[in-house]
Amino acid sequence: MSDFDDDVLDFTTAPVGQRASKAKQSFSLLNQKLKHINEKYSFIIHGATTGVLRESKSREGAINIHILSKEHFINIFASQSIPDPENEAKRVNLGKAWWAWPQRREYLGGLVFQPGLSDVGQGEYNLWTDFSYEPSEDGSCNLFLDHVRNNICSGFAESYNWLMSWCAAIVQYPARRRDAAVILRSKEEGTGKSFFADVIGKLMHRHYLSVLNPEHIIGKFNSHLANKILIFADEAFTTDDKKARAIMYGMISGHTLPLEPKGKDVQNIEFYARFIIASNHEWVVPAGMDARRWAVFDVAAHAKQNREYFLNIENQMNNGGYAKLMHTLLNWEITESFWAGVPSTTALLEQKIASLTTAGQWWFETLLDGTINEPNKIEGFWPVTIKKQDLFTAYLDWCRRRTVRPIPDNSWGRTLKRLCRSIHRRQNVQNANVYDLPELDQAREEFAAAMGQKVDWQQ
Repeated sequence: MSDFDDDVLDFTTAPVGQRASKAKQSFSLLNQKLKHINEKYSFIIHGATTGVLRESKSREGAINIHILSKEHFINIFASQSIPDPENEAKRVNLGKAWWAWPQRREYLGGLVFQPGLSDVGQGEYNLWTDFSYEPSEDGSCNLFLDHVRNNICSGFAESYNWLMSWCAAIVQYPARRRDAAVILRSKEEGTGKSFFADVIGKLMHRHYLSVLNPEHIIGKFNSHLANKILIFADEAFTTDDKKARAIMYGMISGHTLPLEPKGKDVQNIEFYARFIIASNHEWVVPAGMDARRWAVFDVAAHAKQNREYFLNIENQMNNGGYAKLMHTLLNWEITESFWAGVPSTTALLEQKIASLTTAGQWWFETLLDGTINEPNKIEGFWPVTIKKQDLFTAYLDWCRRRTVRPIPDNSWGRTLKRLCRSIHRRQNVQNANVYDLPELDQAREEFAAAMGQKVDWQQ
């Protein structure tokens, strides 16, 4: 039996006086039913079309919405009708009656997503439903914070302070997005990357999305992204997928999203989602030399596959830990330096080097070795002058040994100049093209400057 089933009012056998009374009852019953529909449904303008917005609650208490066509909405109530108060021989479809009802709920301003705001423009429906937990000083989340510090950030204070600021910014400023994605990298599975993301995501219930398939982020129909402030991509991308890379970079650095619900017109919306990306691959993201969009962390394996370790954290979080974490993040001091850059981690440097052309990677390894593998090589000796052909041959040999394709010599020369600004090309007295190189220490300093961070040359 549906919510709208009632005893049928029989007009046909009642006397005239009773018919008037029953008509009044029928009007009252119709209004009661329409008010009940109004609690879950509302008329909405969506892009260039109109529809019905249906709200429902999940088992966790989150509000889910669906936009229905007029036809779909009316069909829902096709079997639910009551006698027509104005014509006793007919019955009223509740869906049709509500559609024409002057008191129906309606949002003529359409859907908006304004995180952190309870009041929006007149006639707008805000997809924001607030965070999952009220902050509380009671309880403890110290086990989770230890996991973030010692495993996710491998014990590095700079990384821990930046990552905690990144999480705090979501809670303190949900509408002010830090356009830098968090990259969690480990060589092994079960180190707690997804555990970290899911704990932070649980603070914002329906505004968090965890995906394994890149199509759920870069696919054509993407209405499920409209109300997200945190997205976790778990092994969902590879550096070989240029299309995915380009779209992801645009989503991380841009502030609008072309939203395309199935069967509806495309419309641009404000986009507030931050990204956490996890991977077990060495090269995760194409990071340029001045990369500011990627905060890359090597996750330690101290708790790898330790089920008891993660259960203990989970138990603490489920017993007041989430409310305490909300309190911690709301009171976390976010300094201006957080908004300006990302931590200069070894993992980030490795992403930058892996993103260089083969010429850049060869030059890095040459500087690391402290010698140039050329025909007249003297072990442990760094030449300050070398024939261009000998230097280029050293690069070609390096490519051959690694079975990678070399780039043309003109591109190779430009790469060298970017990474070693004081290198100088000239002709010697024999009219041969030669390069004057800086001393090894200076060449290393210039490479580090080009990378935008320090390099450990003793590795």
